[in-house]
Amino acid sequence: MVSIFEIQSVTKSFGEFTAIKDVSLDLPEGKVTSLIGPSGCGKSTLLKLMLGLEQADQGSVRFRDSEVCDLDLEKFRQKIGYVIQTGGLFPHYTARENIILMAQYLGWPANEIDMRLEELINLTSFPVGGLDKFSGELSGGQRQRVALMRALMLKPDVLFLDEPLGALDTIIRHDLQTDLKQIFSKLNMTVVLVTHDMAEAVYLADHLVLMSEGGIVQQGKLADMVHKPADPFVTRFLTAQRHINDMLEQAK
Repeated sequence: MVSIFEIQSVTKSFGEFTAIKDVSLDLPEGKVTSLIGPSGCGKSTLLKLMLGLEQADQGSVRFRDSEVCDLDLEKFRQKIGYVIQTGGLFPHYTARENIILMAQYLGWPANEIDMRLEELINLTSFPVGGLDKFSGELSGGQRQRVALMRALMLKPDVLFLDEPLGALDTIIRHDLQTDLKQIFSKLNMTVVLVTHDMAEAVYLADHLVLMSEGGIVQQGKLADMVHKPADPFVTRFLTAQRHINDMLEQAK
């Protein structure tokens, strides 16, 4: 299987705190990989290293056989869609203006922008009437759909989602999980999902990477983690999840 990102023996510290400890990981192209684990385990830091927002103290982060730190980062990041937990929308822009911002900056023709916007509206089931509303006038679920459309506007090679549903209430989160699964299936693209919710990771991802204290404890399928835990932490993390019974059923 072809790897789009190759992470080899990476360590990253902030002062005296080591956020990532000797991590090696290959991310398969065209698959959904979920980085899971408790808060502060290094998930988001690993994502930032892949984005080039942080640079490793030791080790190598490669994108399609090139060191990320050696790439033209502006052009590289145009190949990566990135959605954060709060959406990160510009409050003084309408939904439409947020979505098309980078396409306009790069000089896309107006008709091409309109065609891509229509594709994304259909993909995410976003109401057309919401395009001219400011972020403060949108619901939490609508804001995240706008953030997702903005991340997909440039037709990126990879989509990074950093706790994209963490701030939403249960019902909206459930609906968006369902929609995201359908979107991933339609796009057939490489996705990296960061979450602390194991049930969400299992539902959305093809490959699970469980982290703790800056390192990878185990990776693979849920069934392996349930029946062949690599460390006592794996079992502790699974049993701490509210949806453990559902996950156990899926692992059978």
